[in-house]
Amino acid sequence: MNETDRDPAPTDADQDDFTLPPEPGEPLEATPLPEPVADEVTLLRAQVENLQKELQQREGEFRDLNDKALRALADADNYKKRLVREGEEARKYAALNVVRGLLPALENFEKAVQAVRMENADLATLRTGVGMVYQQLMDHLKSEGLEKLDVVGKPFDPELCEALGIVPSDTVSEGDVAVELMPGYRFKDRVLRHAKVQIAAPKPATPASEG
Repeated sequence: MNETDRDPAPTDADQDDFTLPPEPGEPLEATPLPEPVADEVTLLRAQVENLQKELQQREGEFRDLNDKALRALADADNYKKRLVREGEEARKYAALNVVRGLLPALENFEKAVQAVRMENADLATLRTGVGMVYQQLMDHLKSEGLEKLDVVGKPFDPELCEALGIVPSDTVSEGDVAVELMPGYRFKDRVLRHAKVQIAAPKPATPASEG
């Protein structure tokens, strides 16, 4: 090999451009980014921070809405339970006022029974006492909405009456109610019990007089 074929010896300039690699474990030196790239990175970092803040805000709003929804469900469940409880109590004590109003009549009826058991009971007094008890009962039941049906002498109405037969009558027109066998009652706007009645029969034809 000729000496001219050998690699040229390094010069001082070449030695200045040569950099030794870092030792193991030694941090690498950060290479400065070009200014346009650095600006874009800064902008992206700002956008990421804004998105993180917005995400945290949305998470807080979601927690608040979730808490409100849970409270609303709990309130609705409590309201439903209260309605059920109040409904059960209303059904249980529906007749409370009716029963309370019957107490005076019941007490007077008890007095009348005690008077009947006395040896020297006065019939007129007993009759008066029983009549008072009956009137107290009717007055109280009327105040609660009970009404006795008035059907005698009026046209038969199947909505109010149950016909159990026909009878001849000189005072009631044919087809009208002649006899009430059992009274009927209406409670407010509903028929509680139909009146059991007999209807006036057609009047027999009067035979023509012979001339």
